[in-house]
Amino acid sequence: MTIRTACFTVGAAALALPAFAGTPKIQANGAGLAVPQAIQPIRAAKYAIVDGQMVLTTPWIYPNSGPHTRGPVWSYVFDNIEISPADPNGAPDFTDACGLGGGRWLLYTTDAATFDYCNPFATNDMSALGSTGAEAIDGMYLLWYQRAALPGSPPVPAGEQLFIAVQLFDTTILDDCSVAEPADFLDGVILDFGVNANGFWYSAVDLSAFAISMTAPADGSGSYQYIFGNAFDGTTITLSTCVQSGLWGTAAPRVGTQTLVQYDDDNPTDGLHDTAFECYDYTFAVCPDPLGAAIGLMDMTLGGDCPCPGDLNADGARDISDLALFLSGFGSTDGGCDDINADGVTDISDLALFLSTFGIPC
Repeated sequence: MTIRTACFTVGAAALALPAFAGTPKIQANGAGLAVPQAIQPIRAAKYAIVDGQMVLTTPWIYPNSGPHTRGPVWSYVFDNIEISPADPNGAPDFTDACGLGGGRWLLYTTDAATFDYCNPFATNDMSALGSTGAEAIDGMYLLWYQRAALPGSPPVPAGEQLFIAVQLFDTTILDDCSVAEPADFLDGVILDFGVNANGFWYSAVDLSAFAISMTAPADGSGSYQYIFGNAFDGTTITLSTCVQSGLWGTAAPRVGTQTLVQYDDDNPTDGLHDTAFECYDYTFAVCPDPLGAAIGLMDMTLGGDCPCPGDLNADGARDISDLALFLSGFGSTDGGCDDINADGVTDISDLALFLSTFGIPC
């Protein structure tokens, strides 16, 4: 059974891949690629799913039209990308936890040099979120590879228009592929990147720059979908010619866990997920394991439990009293305010951030 969660058209011919439920595809480590290029969306909007169509709930918003609420560091709500949240505007600090030189995984069909695999629509789940209730997500890290040509054809040098839609659901998918598309739509954001050239890309998106945010599942578990398109008419997104998300996995002490499978739209590419043919085992026996569509969902607001990073006693100052508290918690993994970069452990990286603001009032 297949369920359409949004109205799609297909901007390219269907793929004919020998894919079956539970069968992993060929993968290649993206470490050999050039450092991903940074790009920011031109505009953004929120949407809901109504009768199978994407209906905008805000107008298109351009950046800086609303107040920025980003704090000095990002705090992960869900981390399936493993990038340091300490510098959201800098080049991505891909942690080398797996000895891959900071690389991230990509898929290919026959040519590992050009990553000739196309999957413009993926579903994965997320559990054990860094939230005890519905939490505002006002930042996200996205990672993708675009080649703007079907396998067997040379990439179009100029690339093509790129829209990325990210939508969240309250329900999860299961490892046995028995659950069709998640049905309890929660929230959606669509980002317009303009004409996007071919290559490996990342975007550190500050949603507060567009005066919008997303809502995390209130019970700490749900699912997410990536949709890549080359056109959007206000209700329907036309799927990209050939794009795939980068792949990574969740692992302690980072925030969140995922399931063993992922739904991909590749057999054929039609805007649907047929769980009989497009539910894949993502346990490739690589590091990390399992893999899934790489995404980071973040809380960047200045409020919350730690409104002034480094002010551990909440007296409005960052001074010797806070340093004593920081040192007493050094090495802890309880996710307190001394874990300034919110990576799950209070260590030397947090000390560097603590000292960078020492003596500066809140």
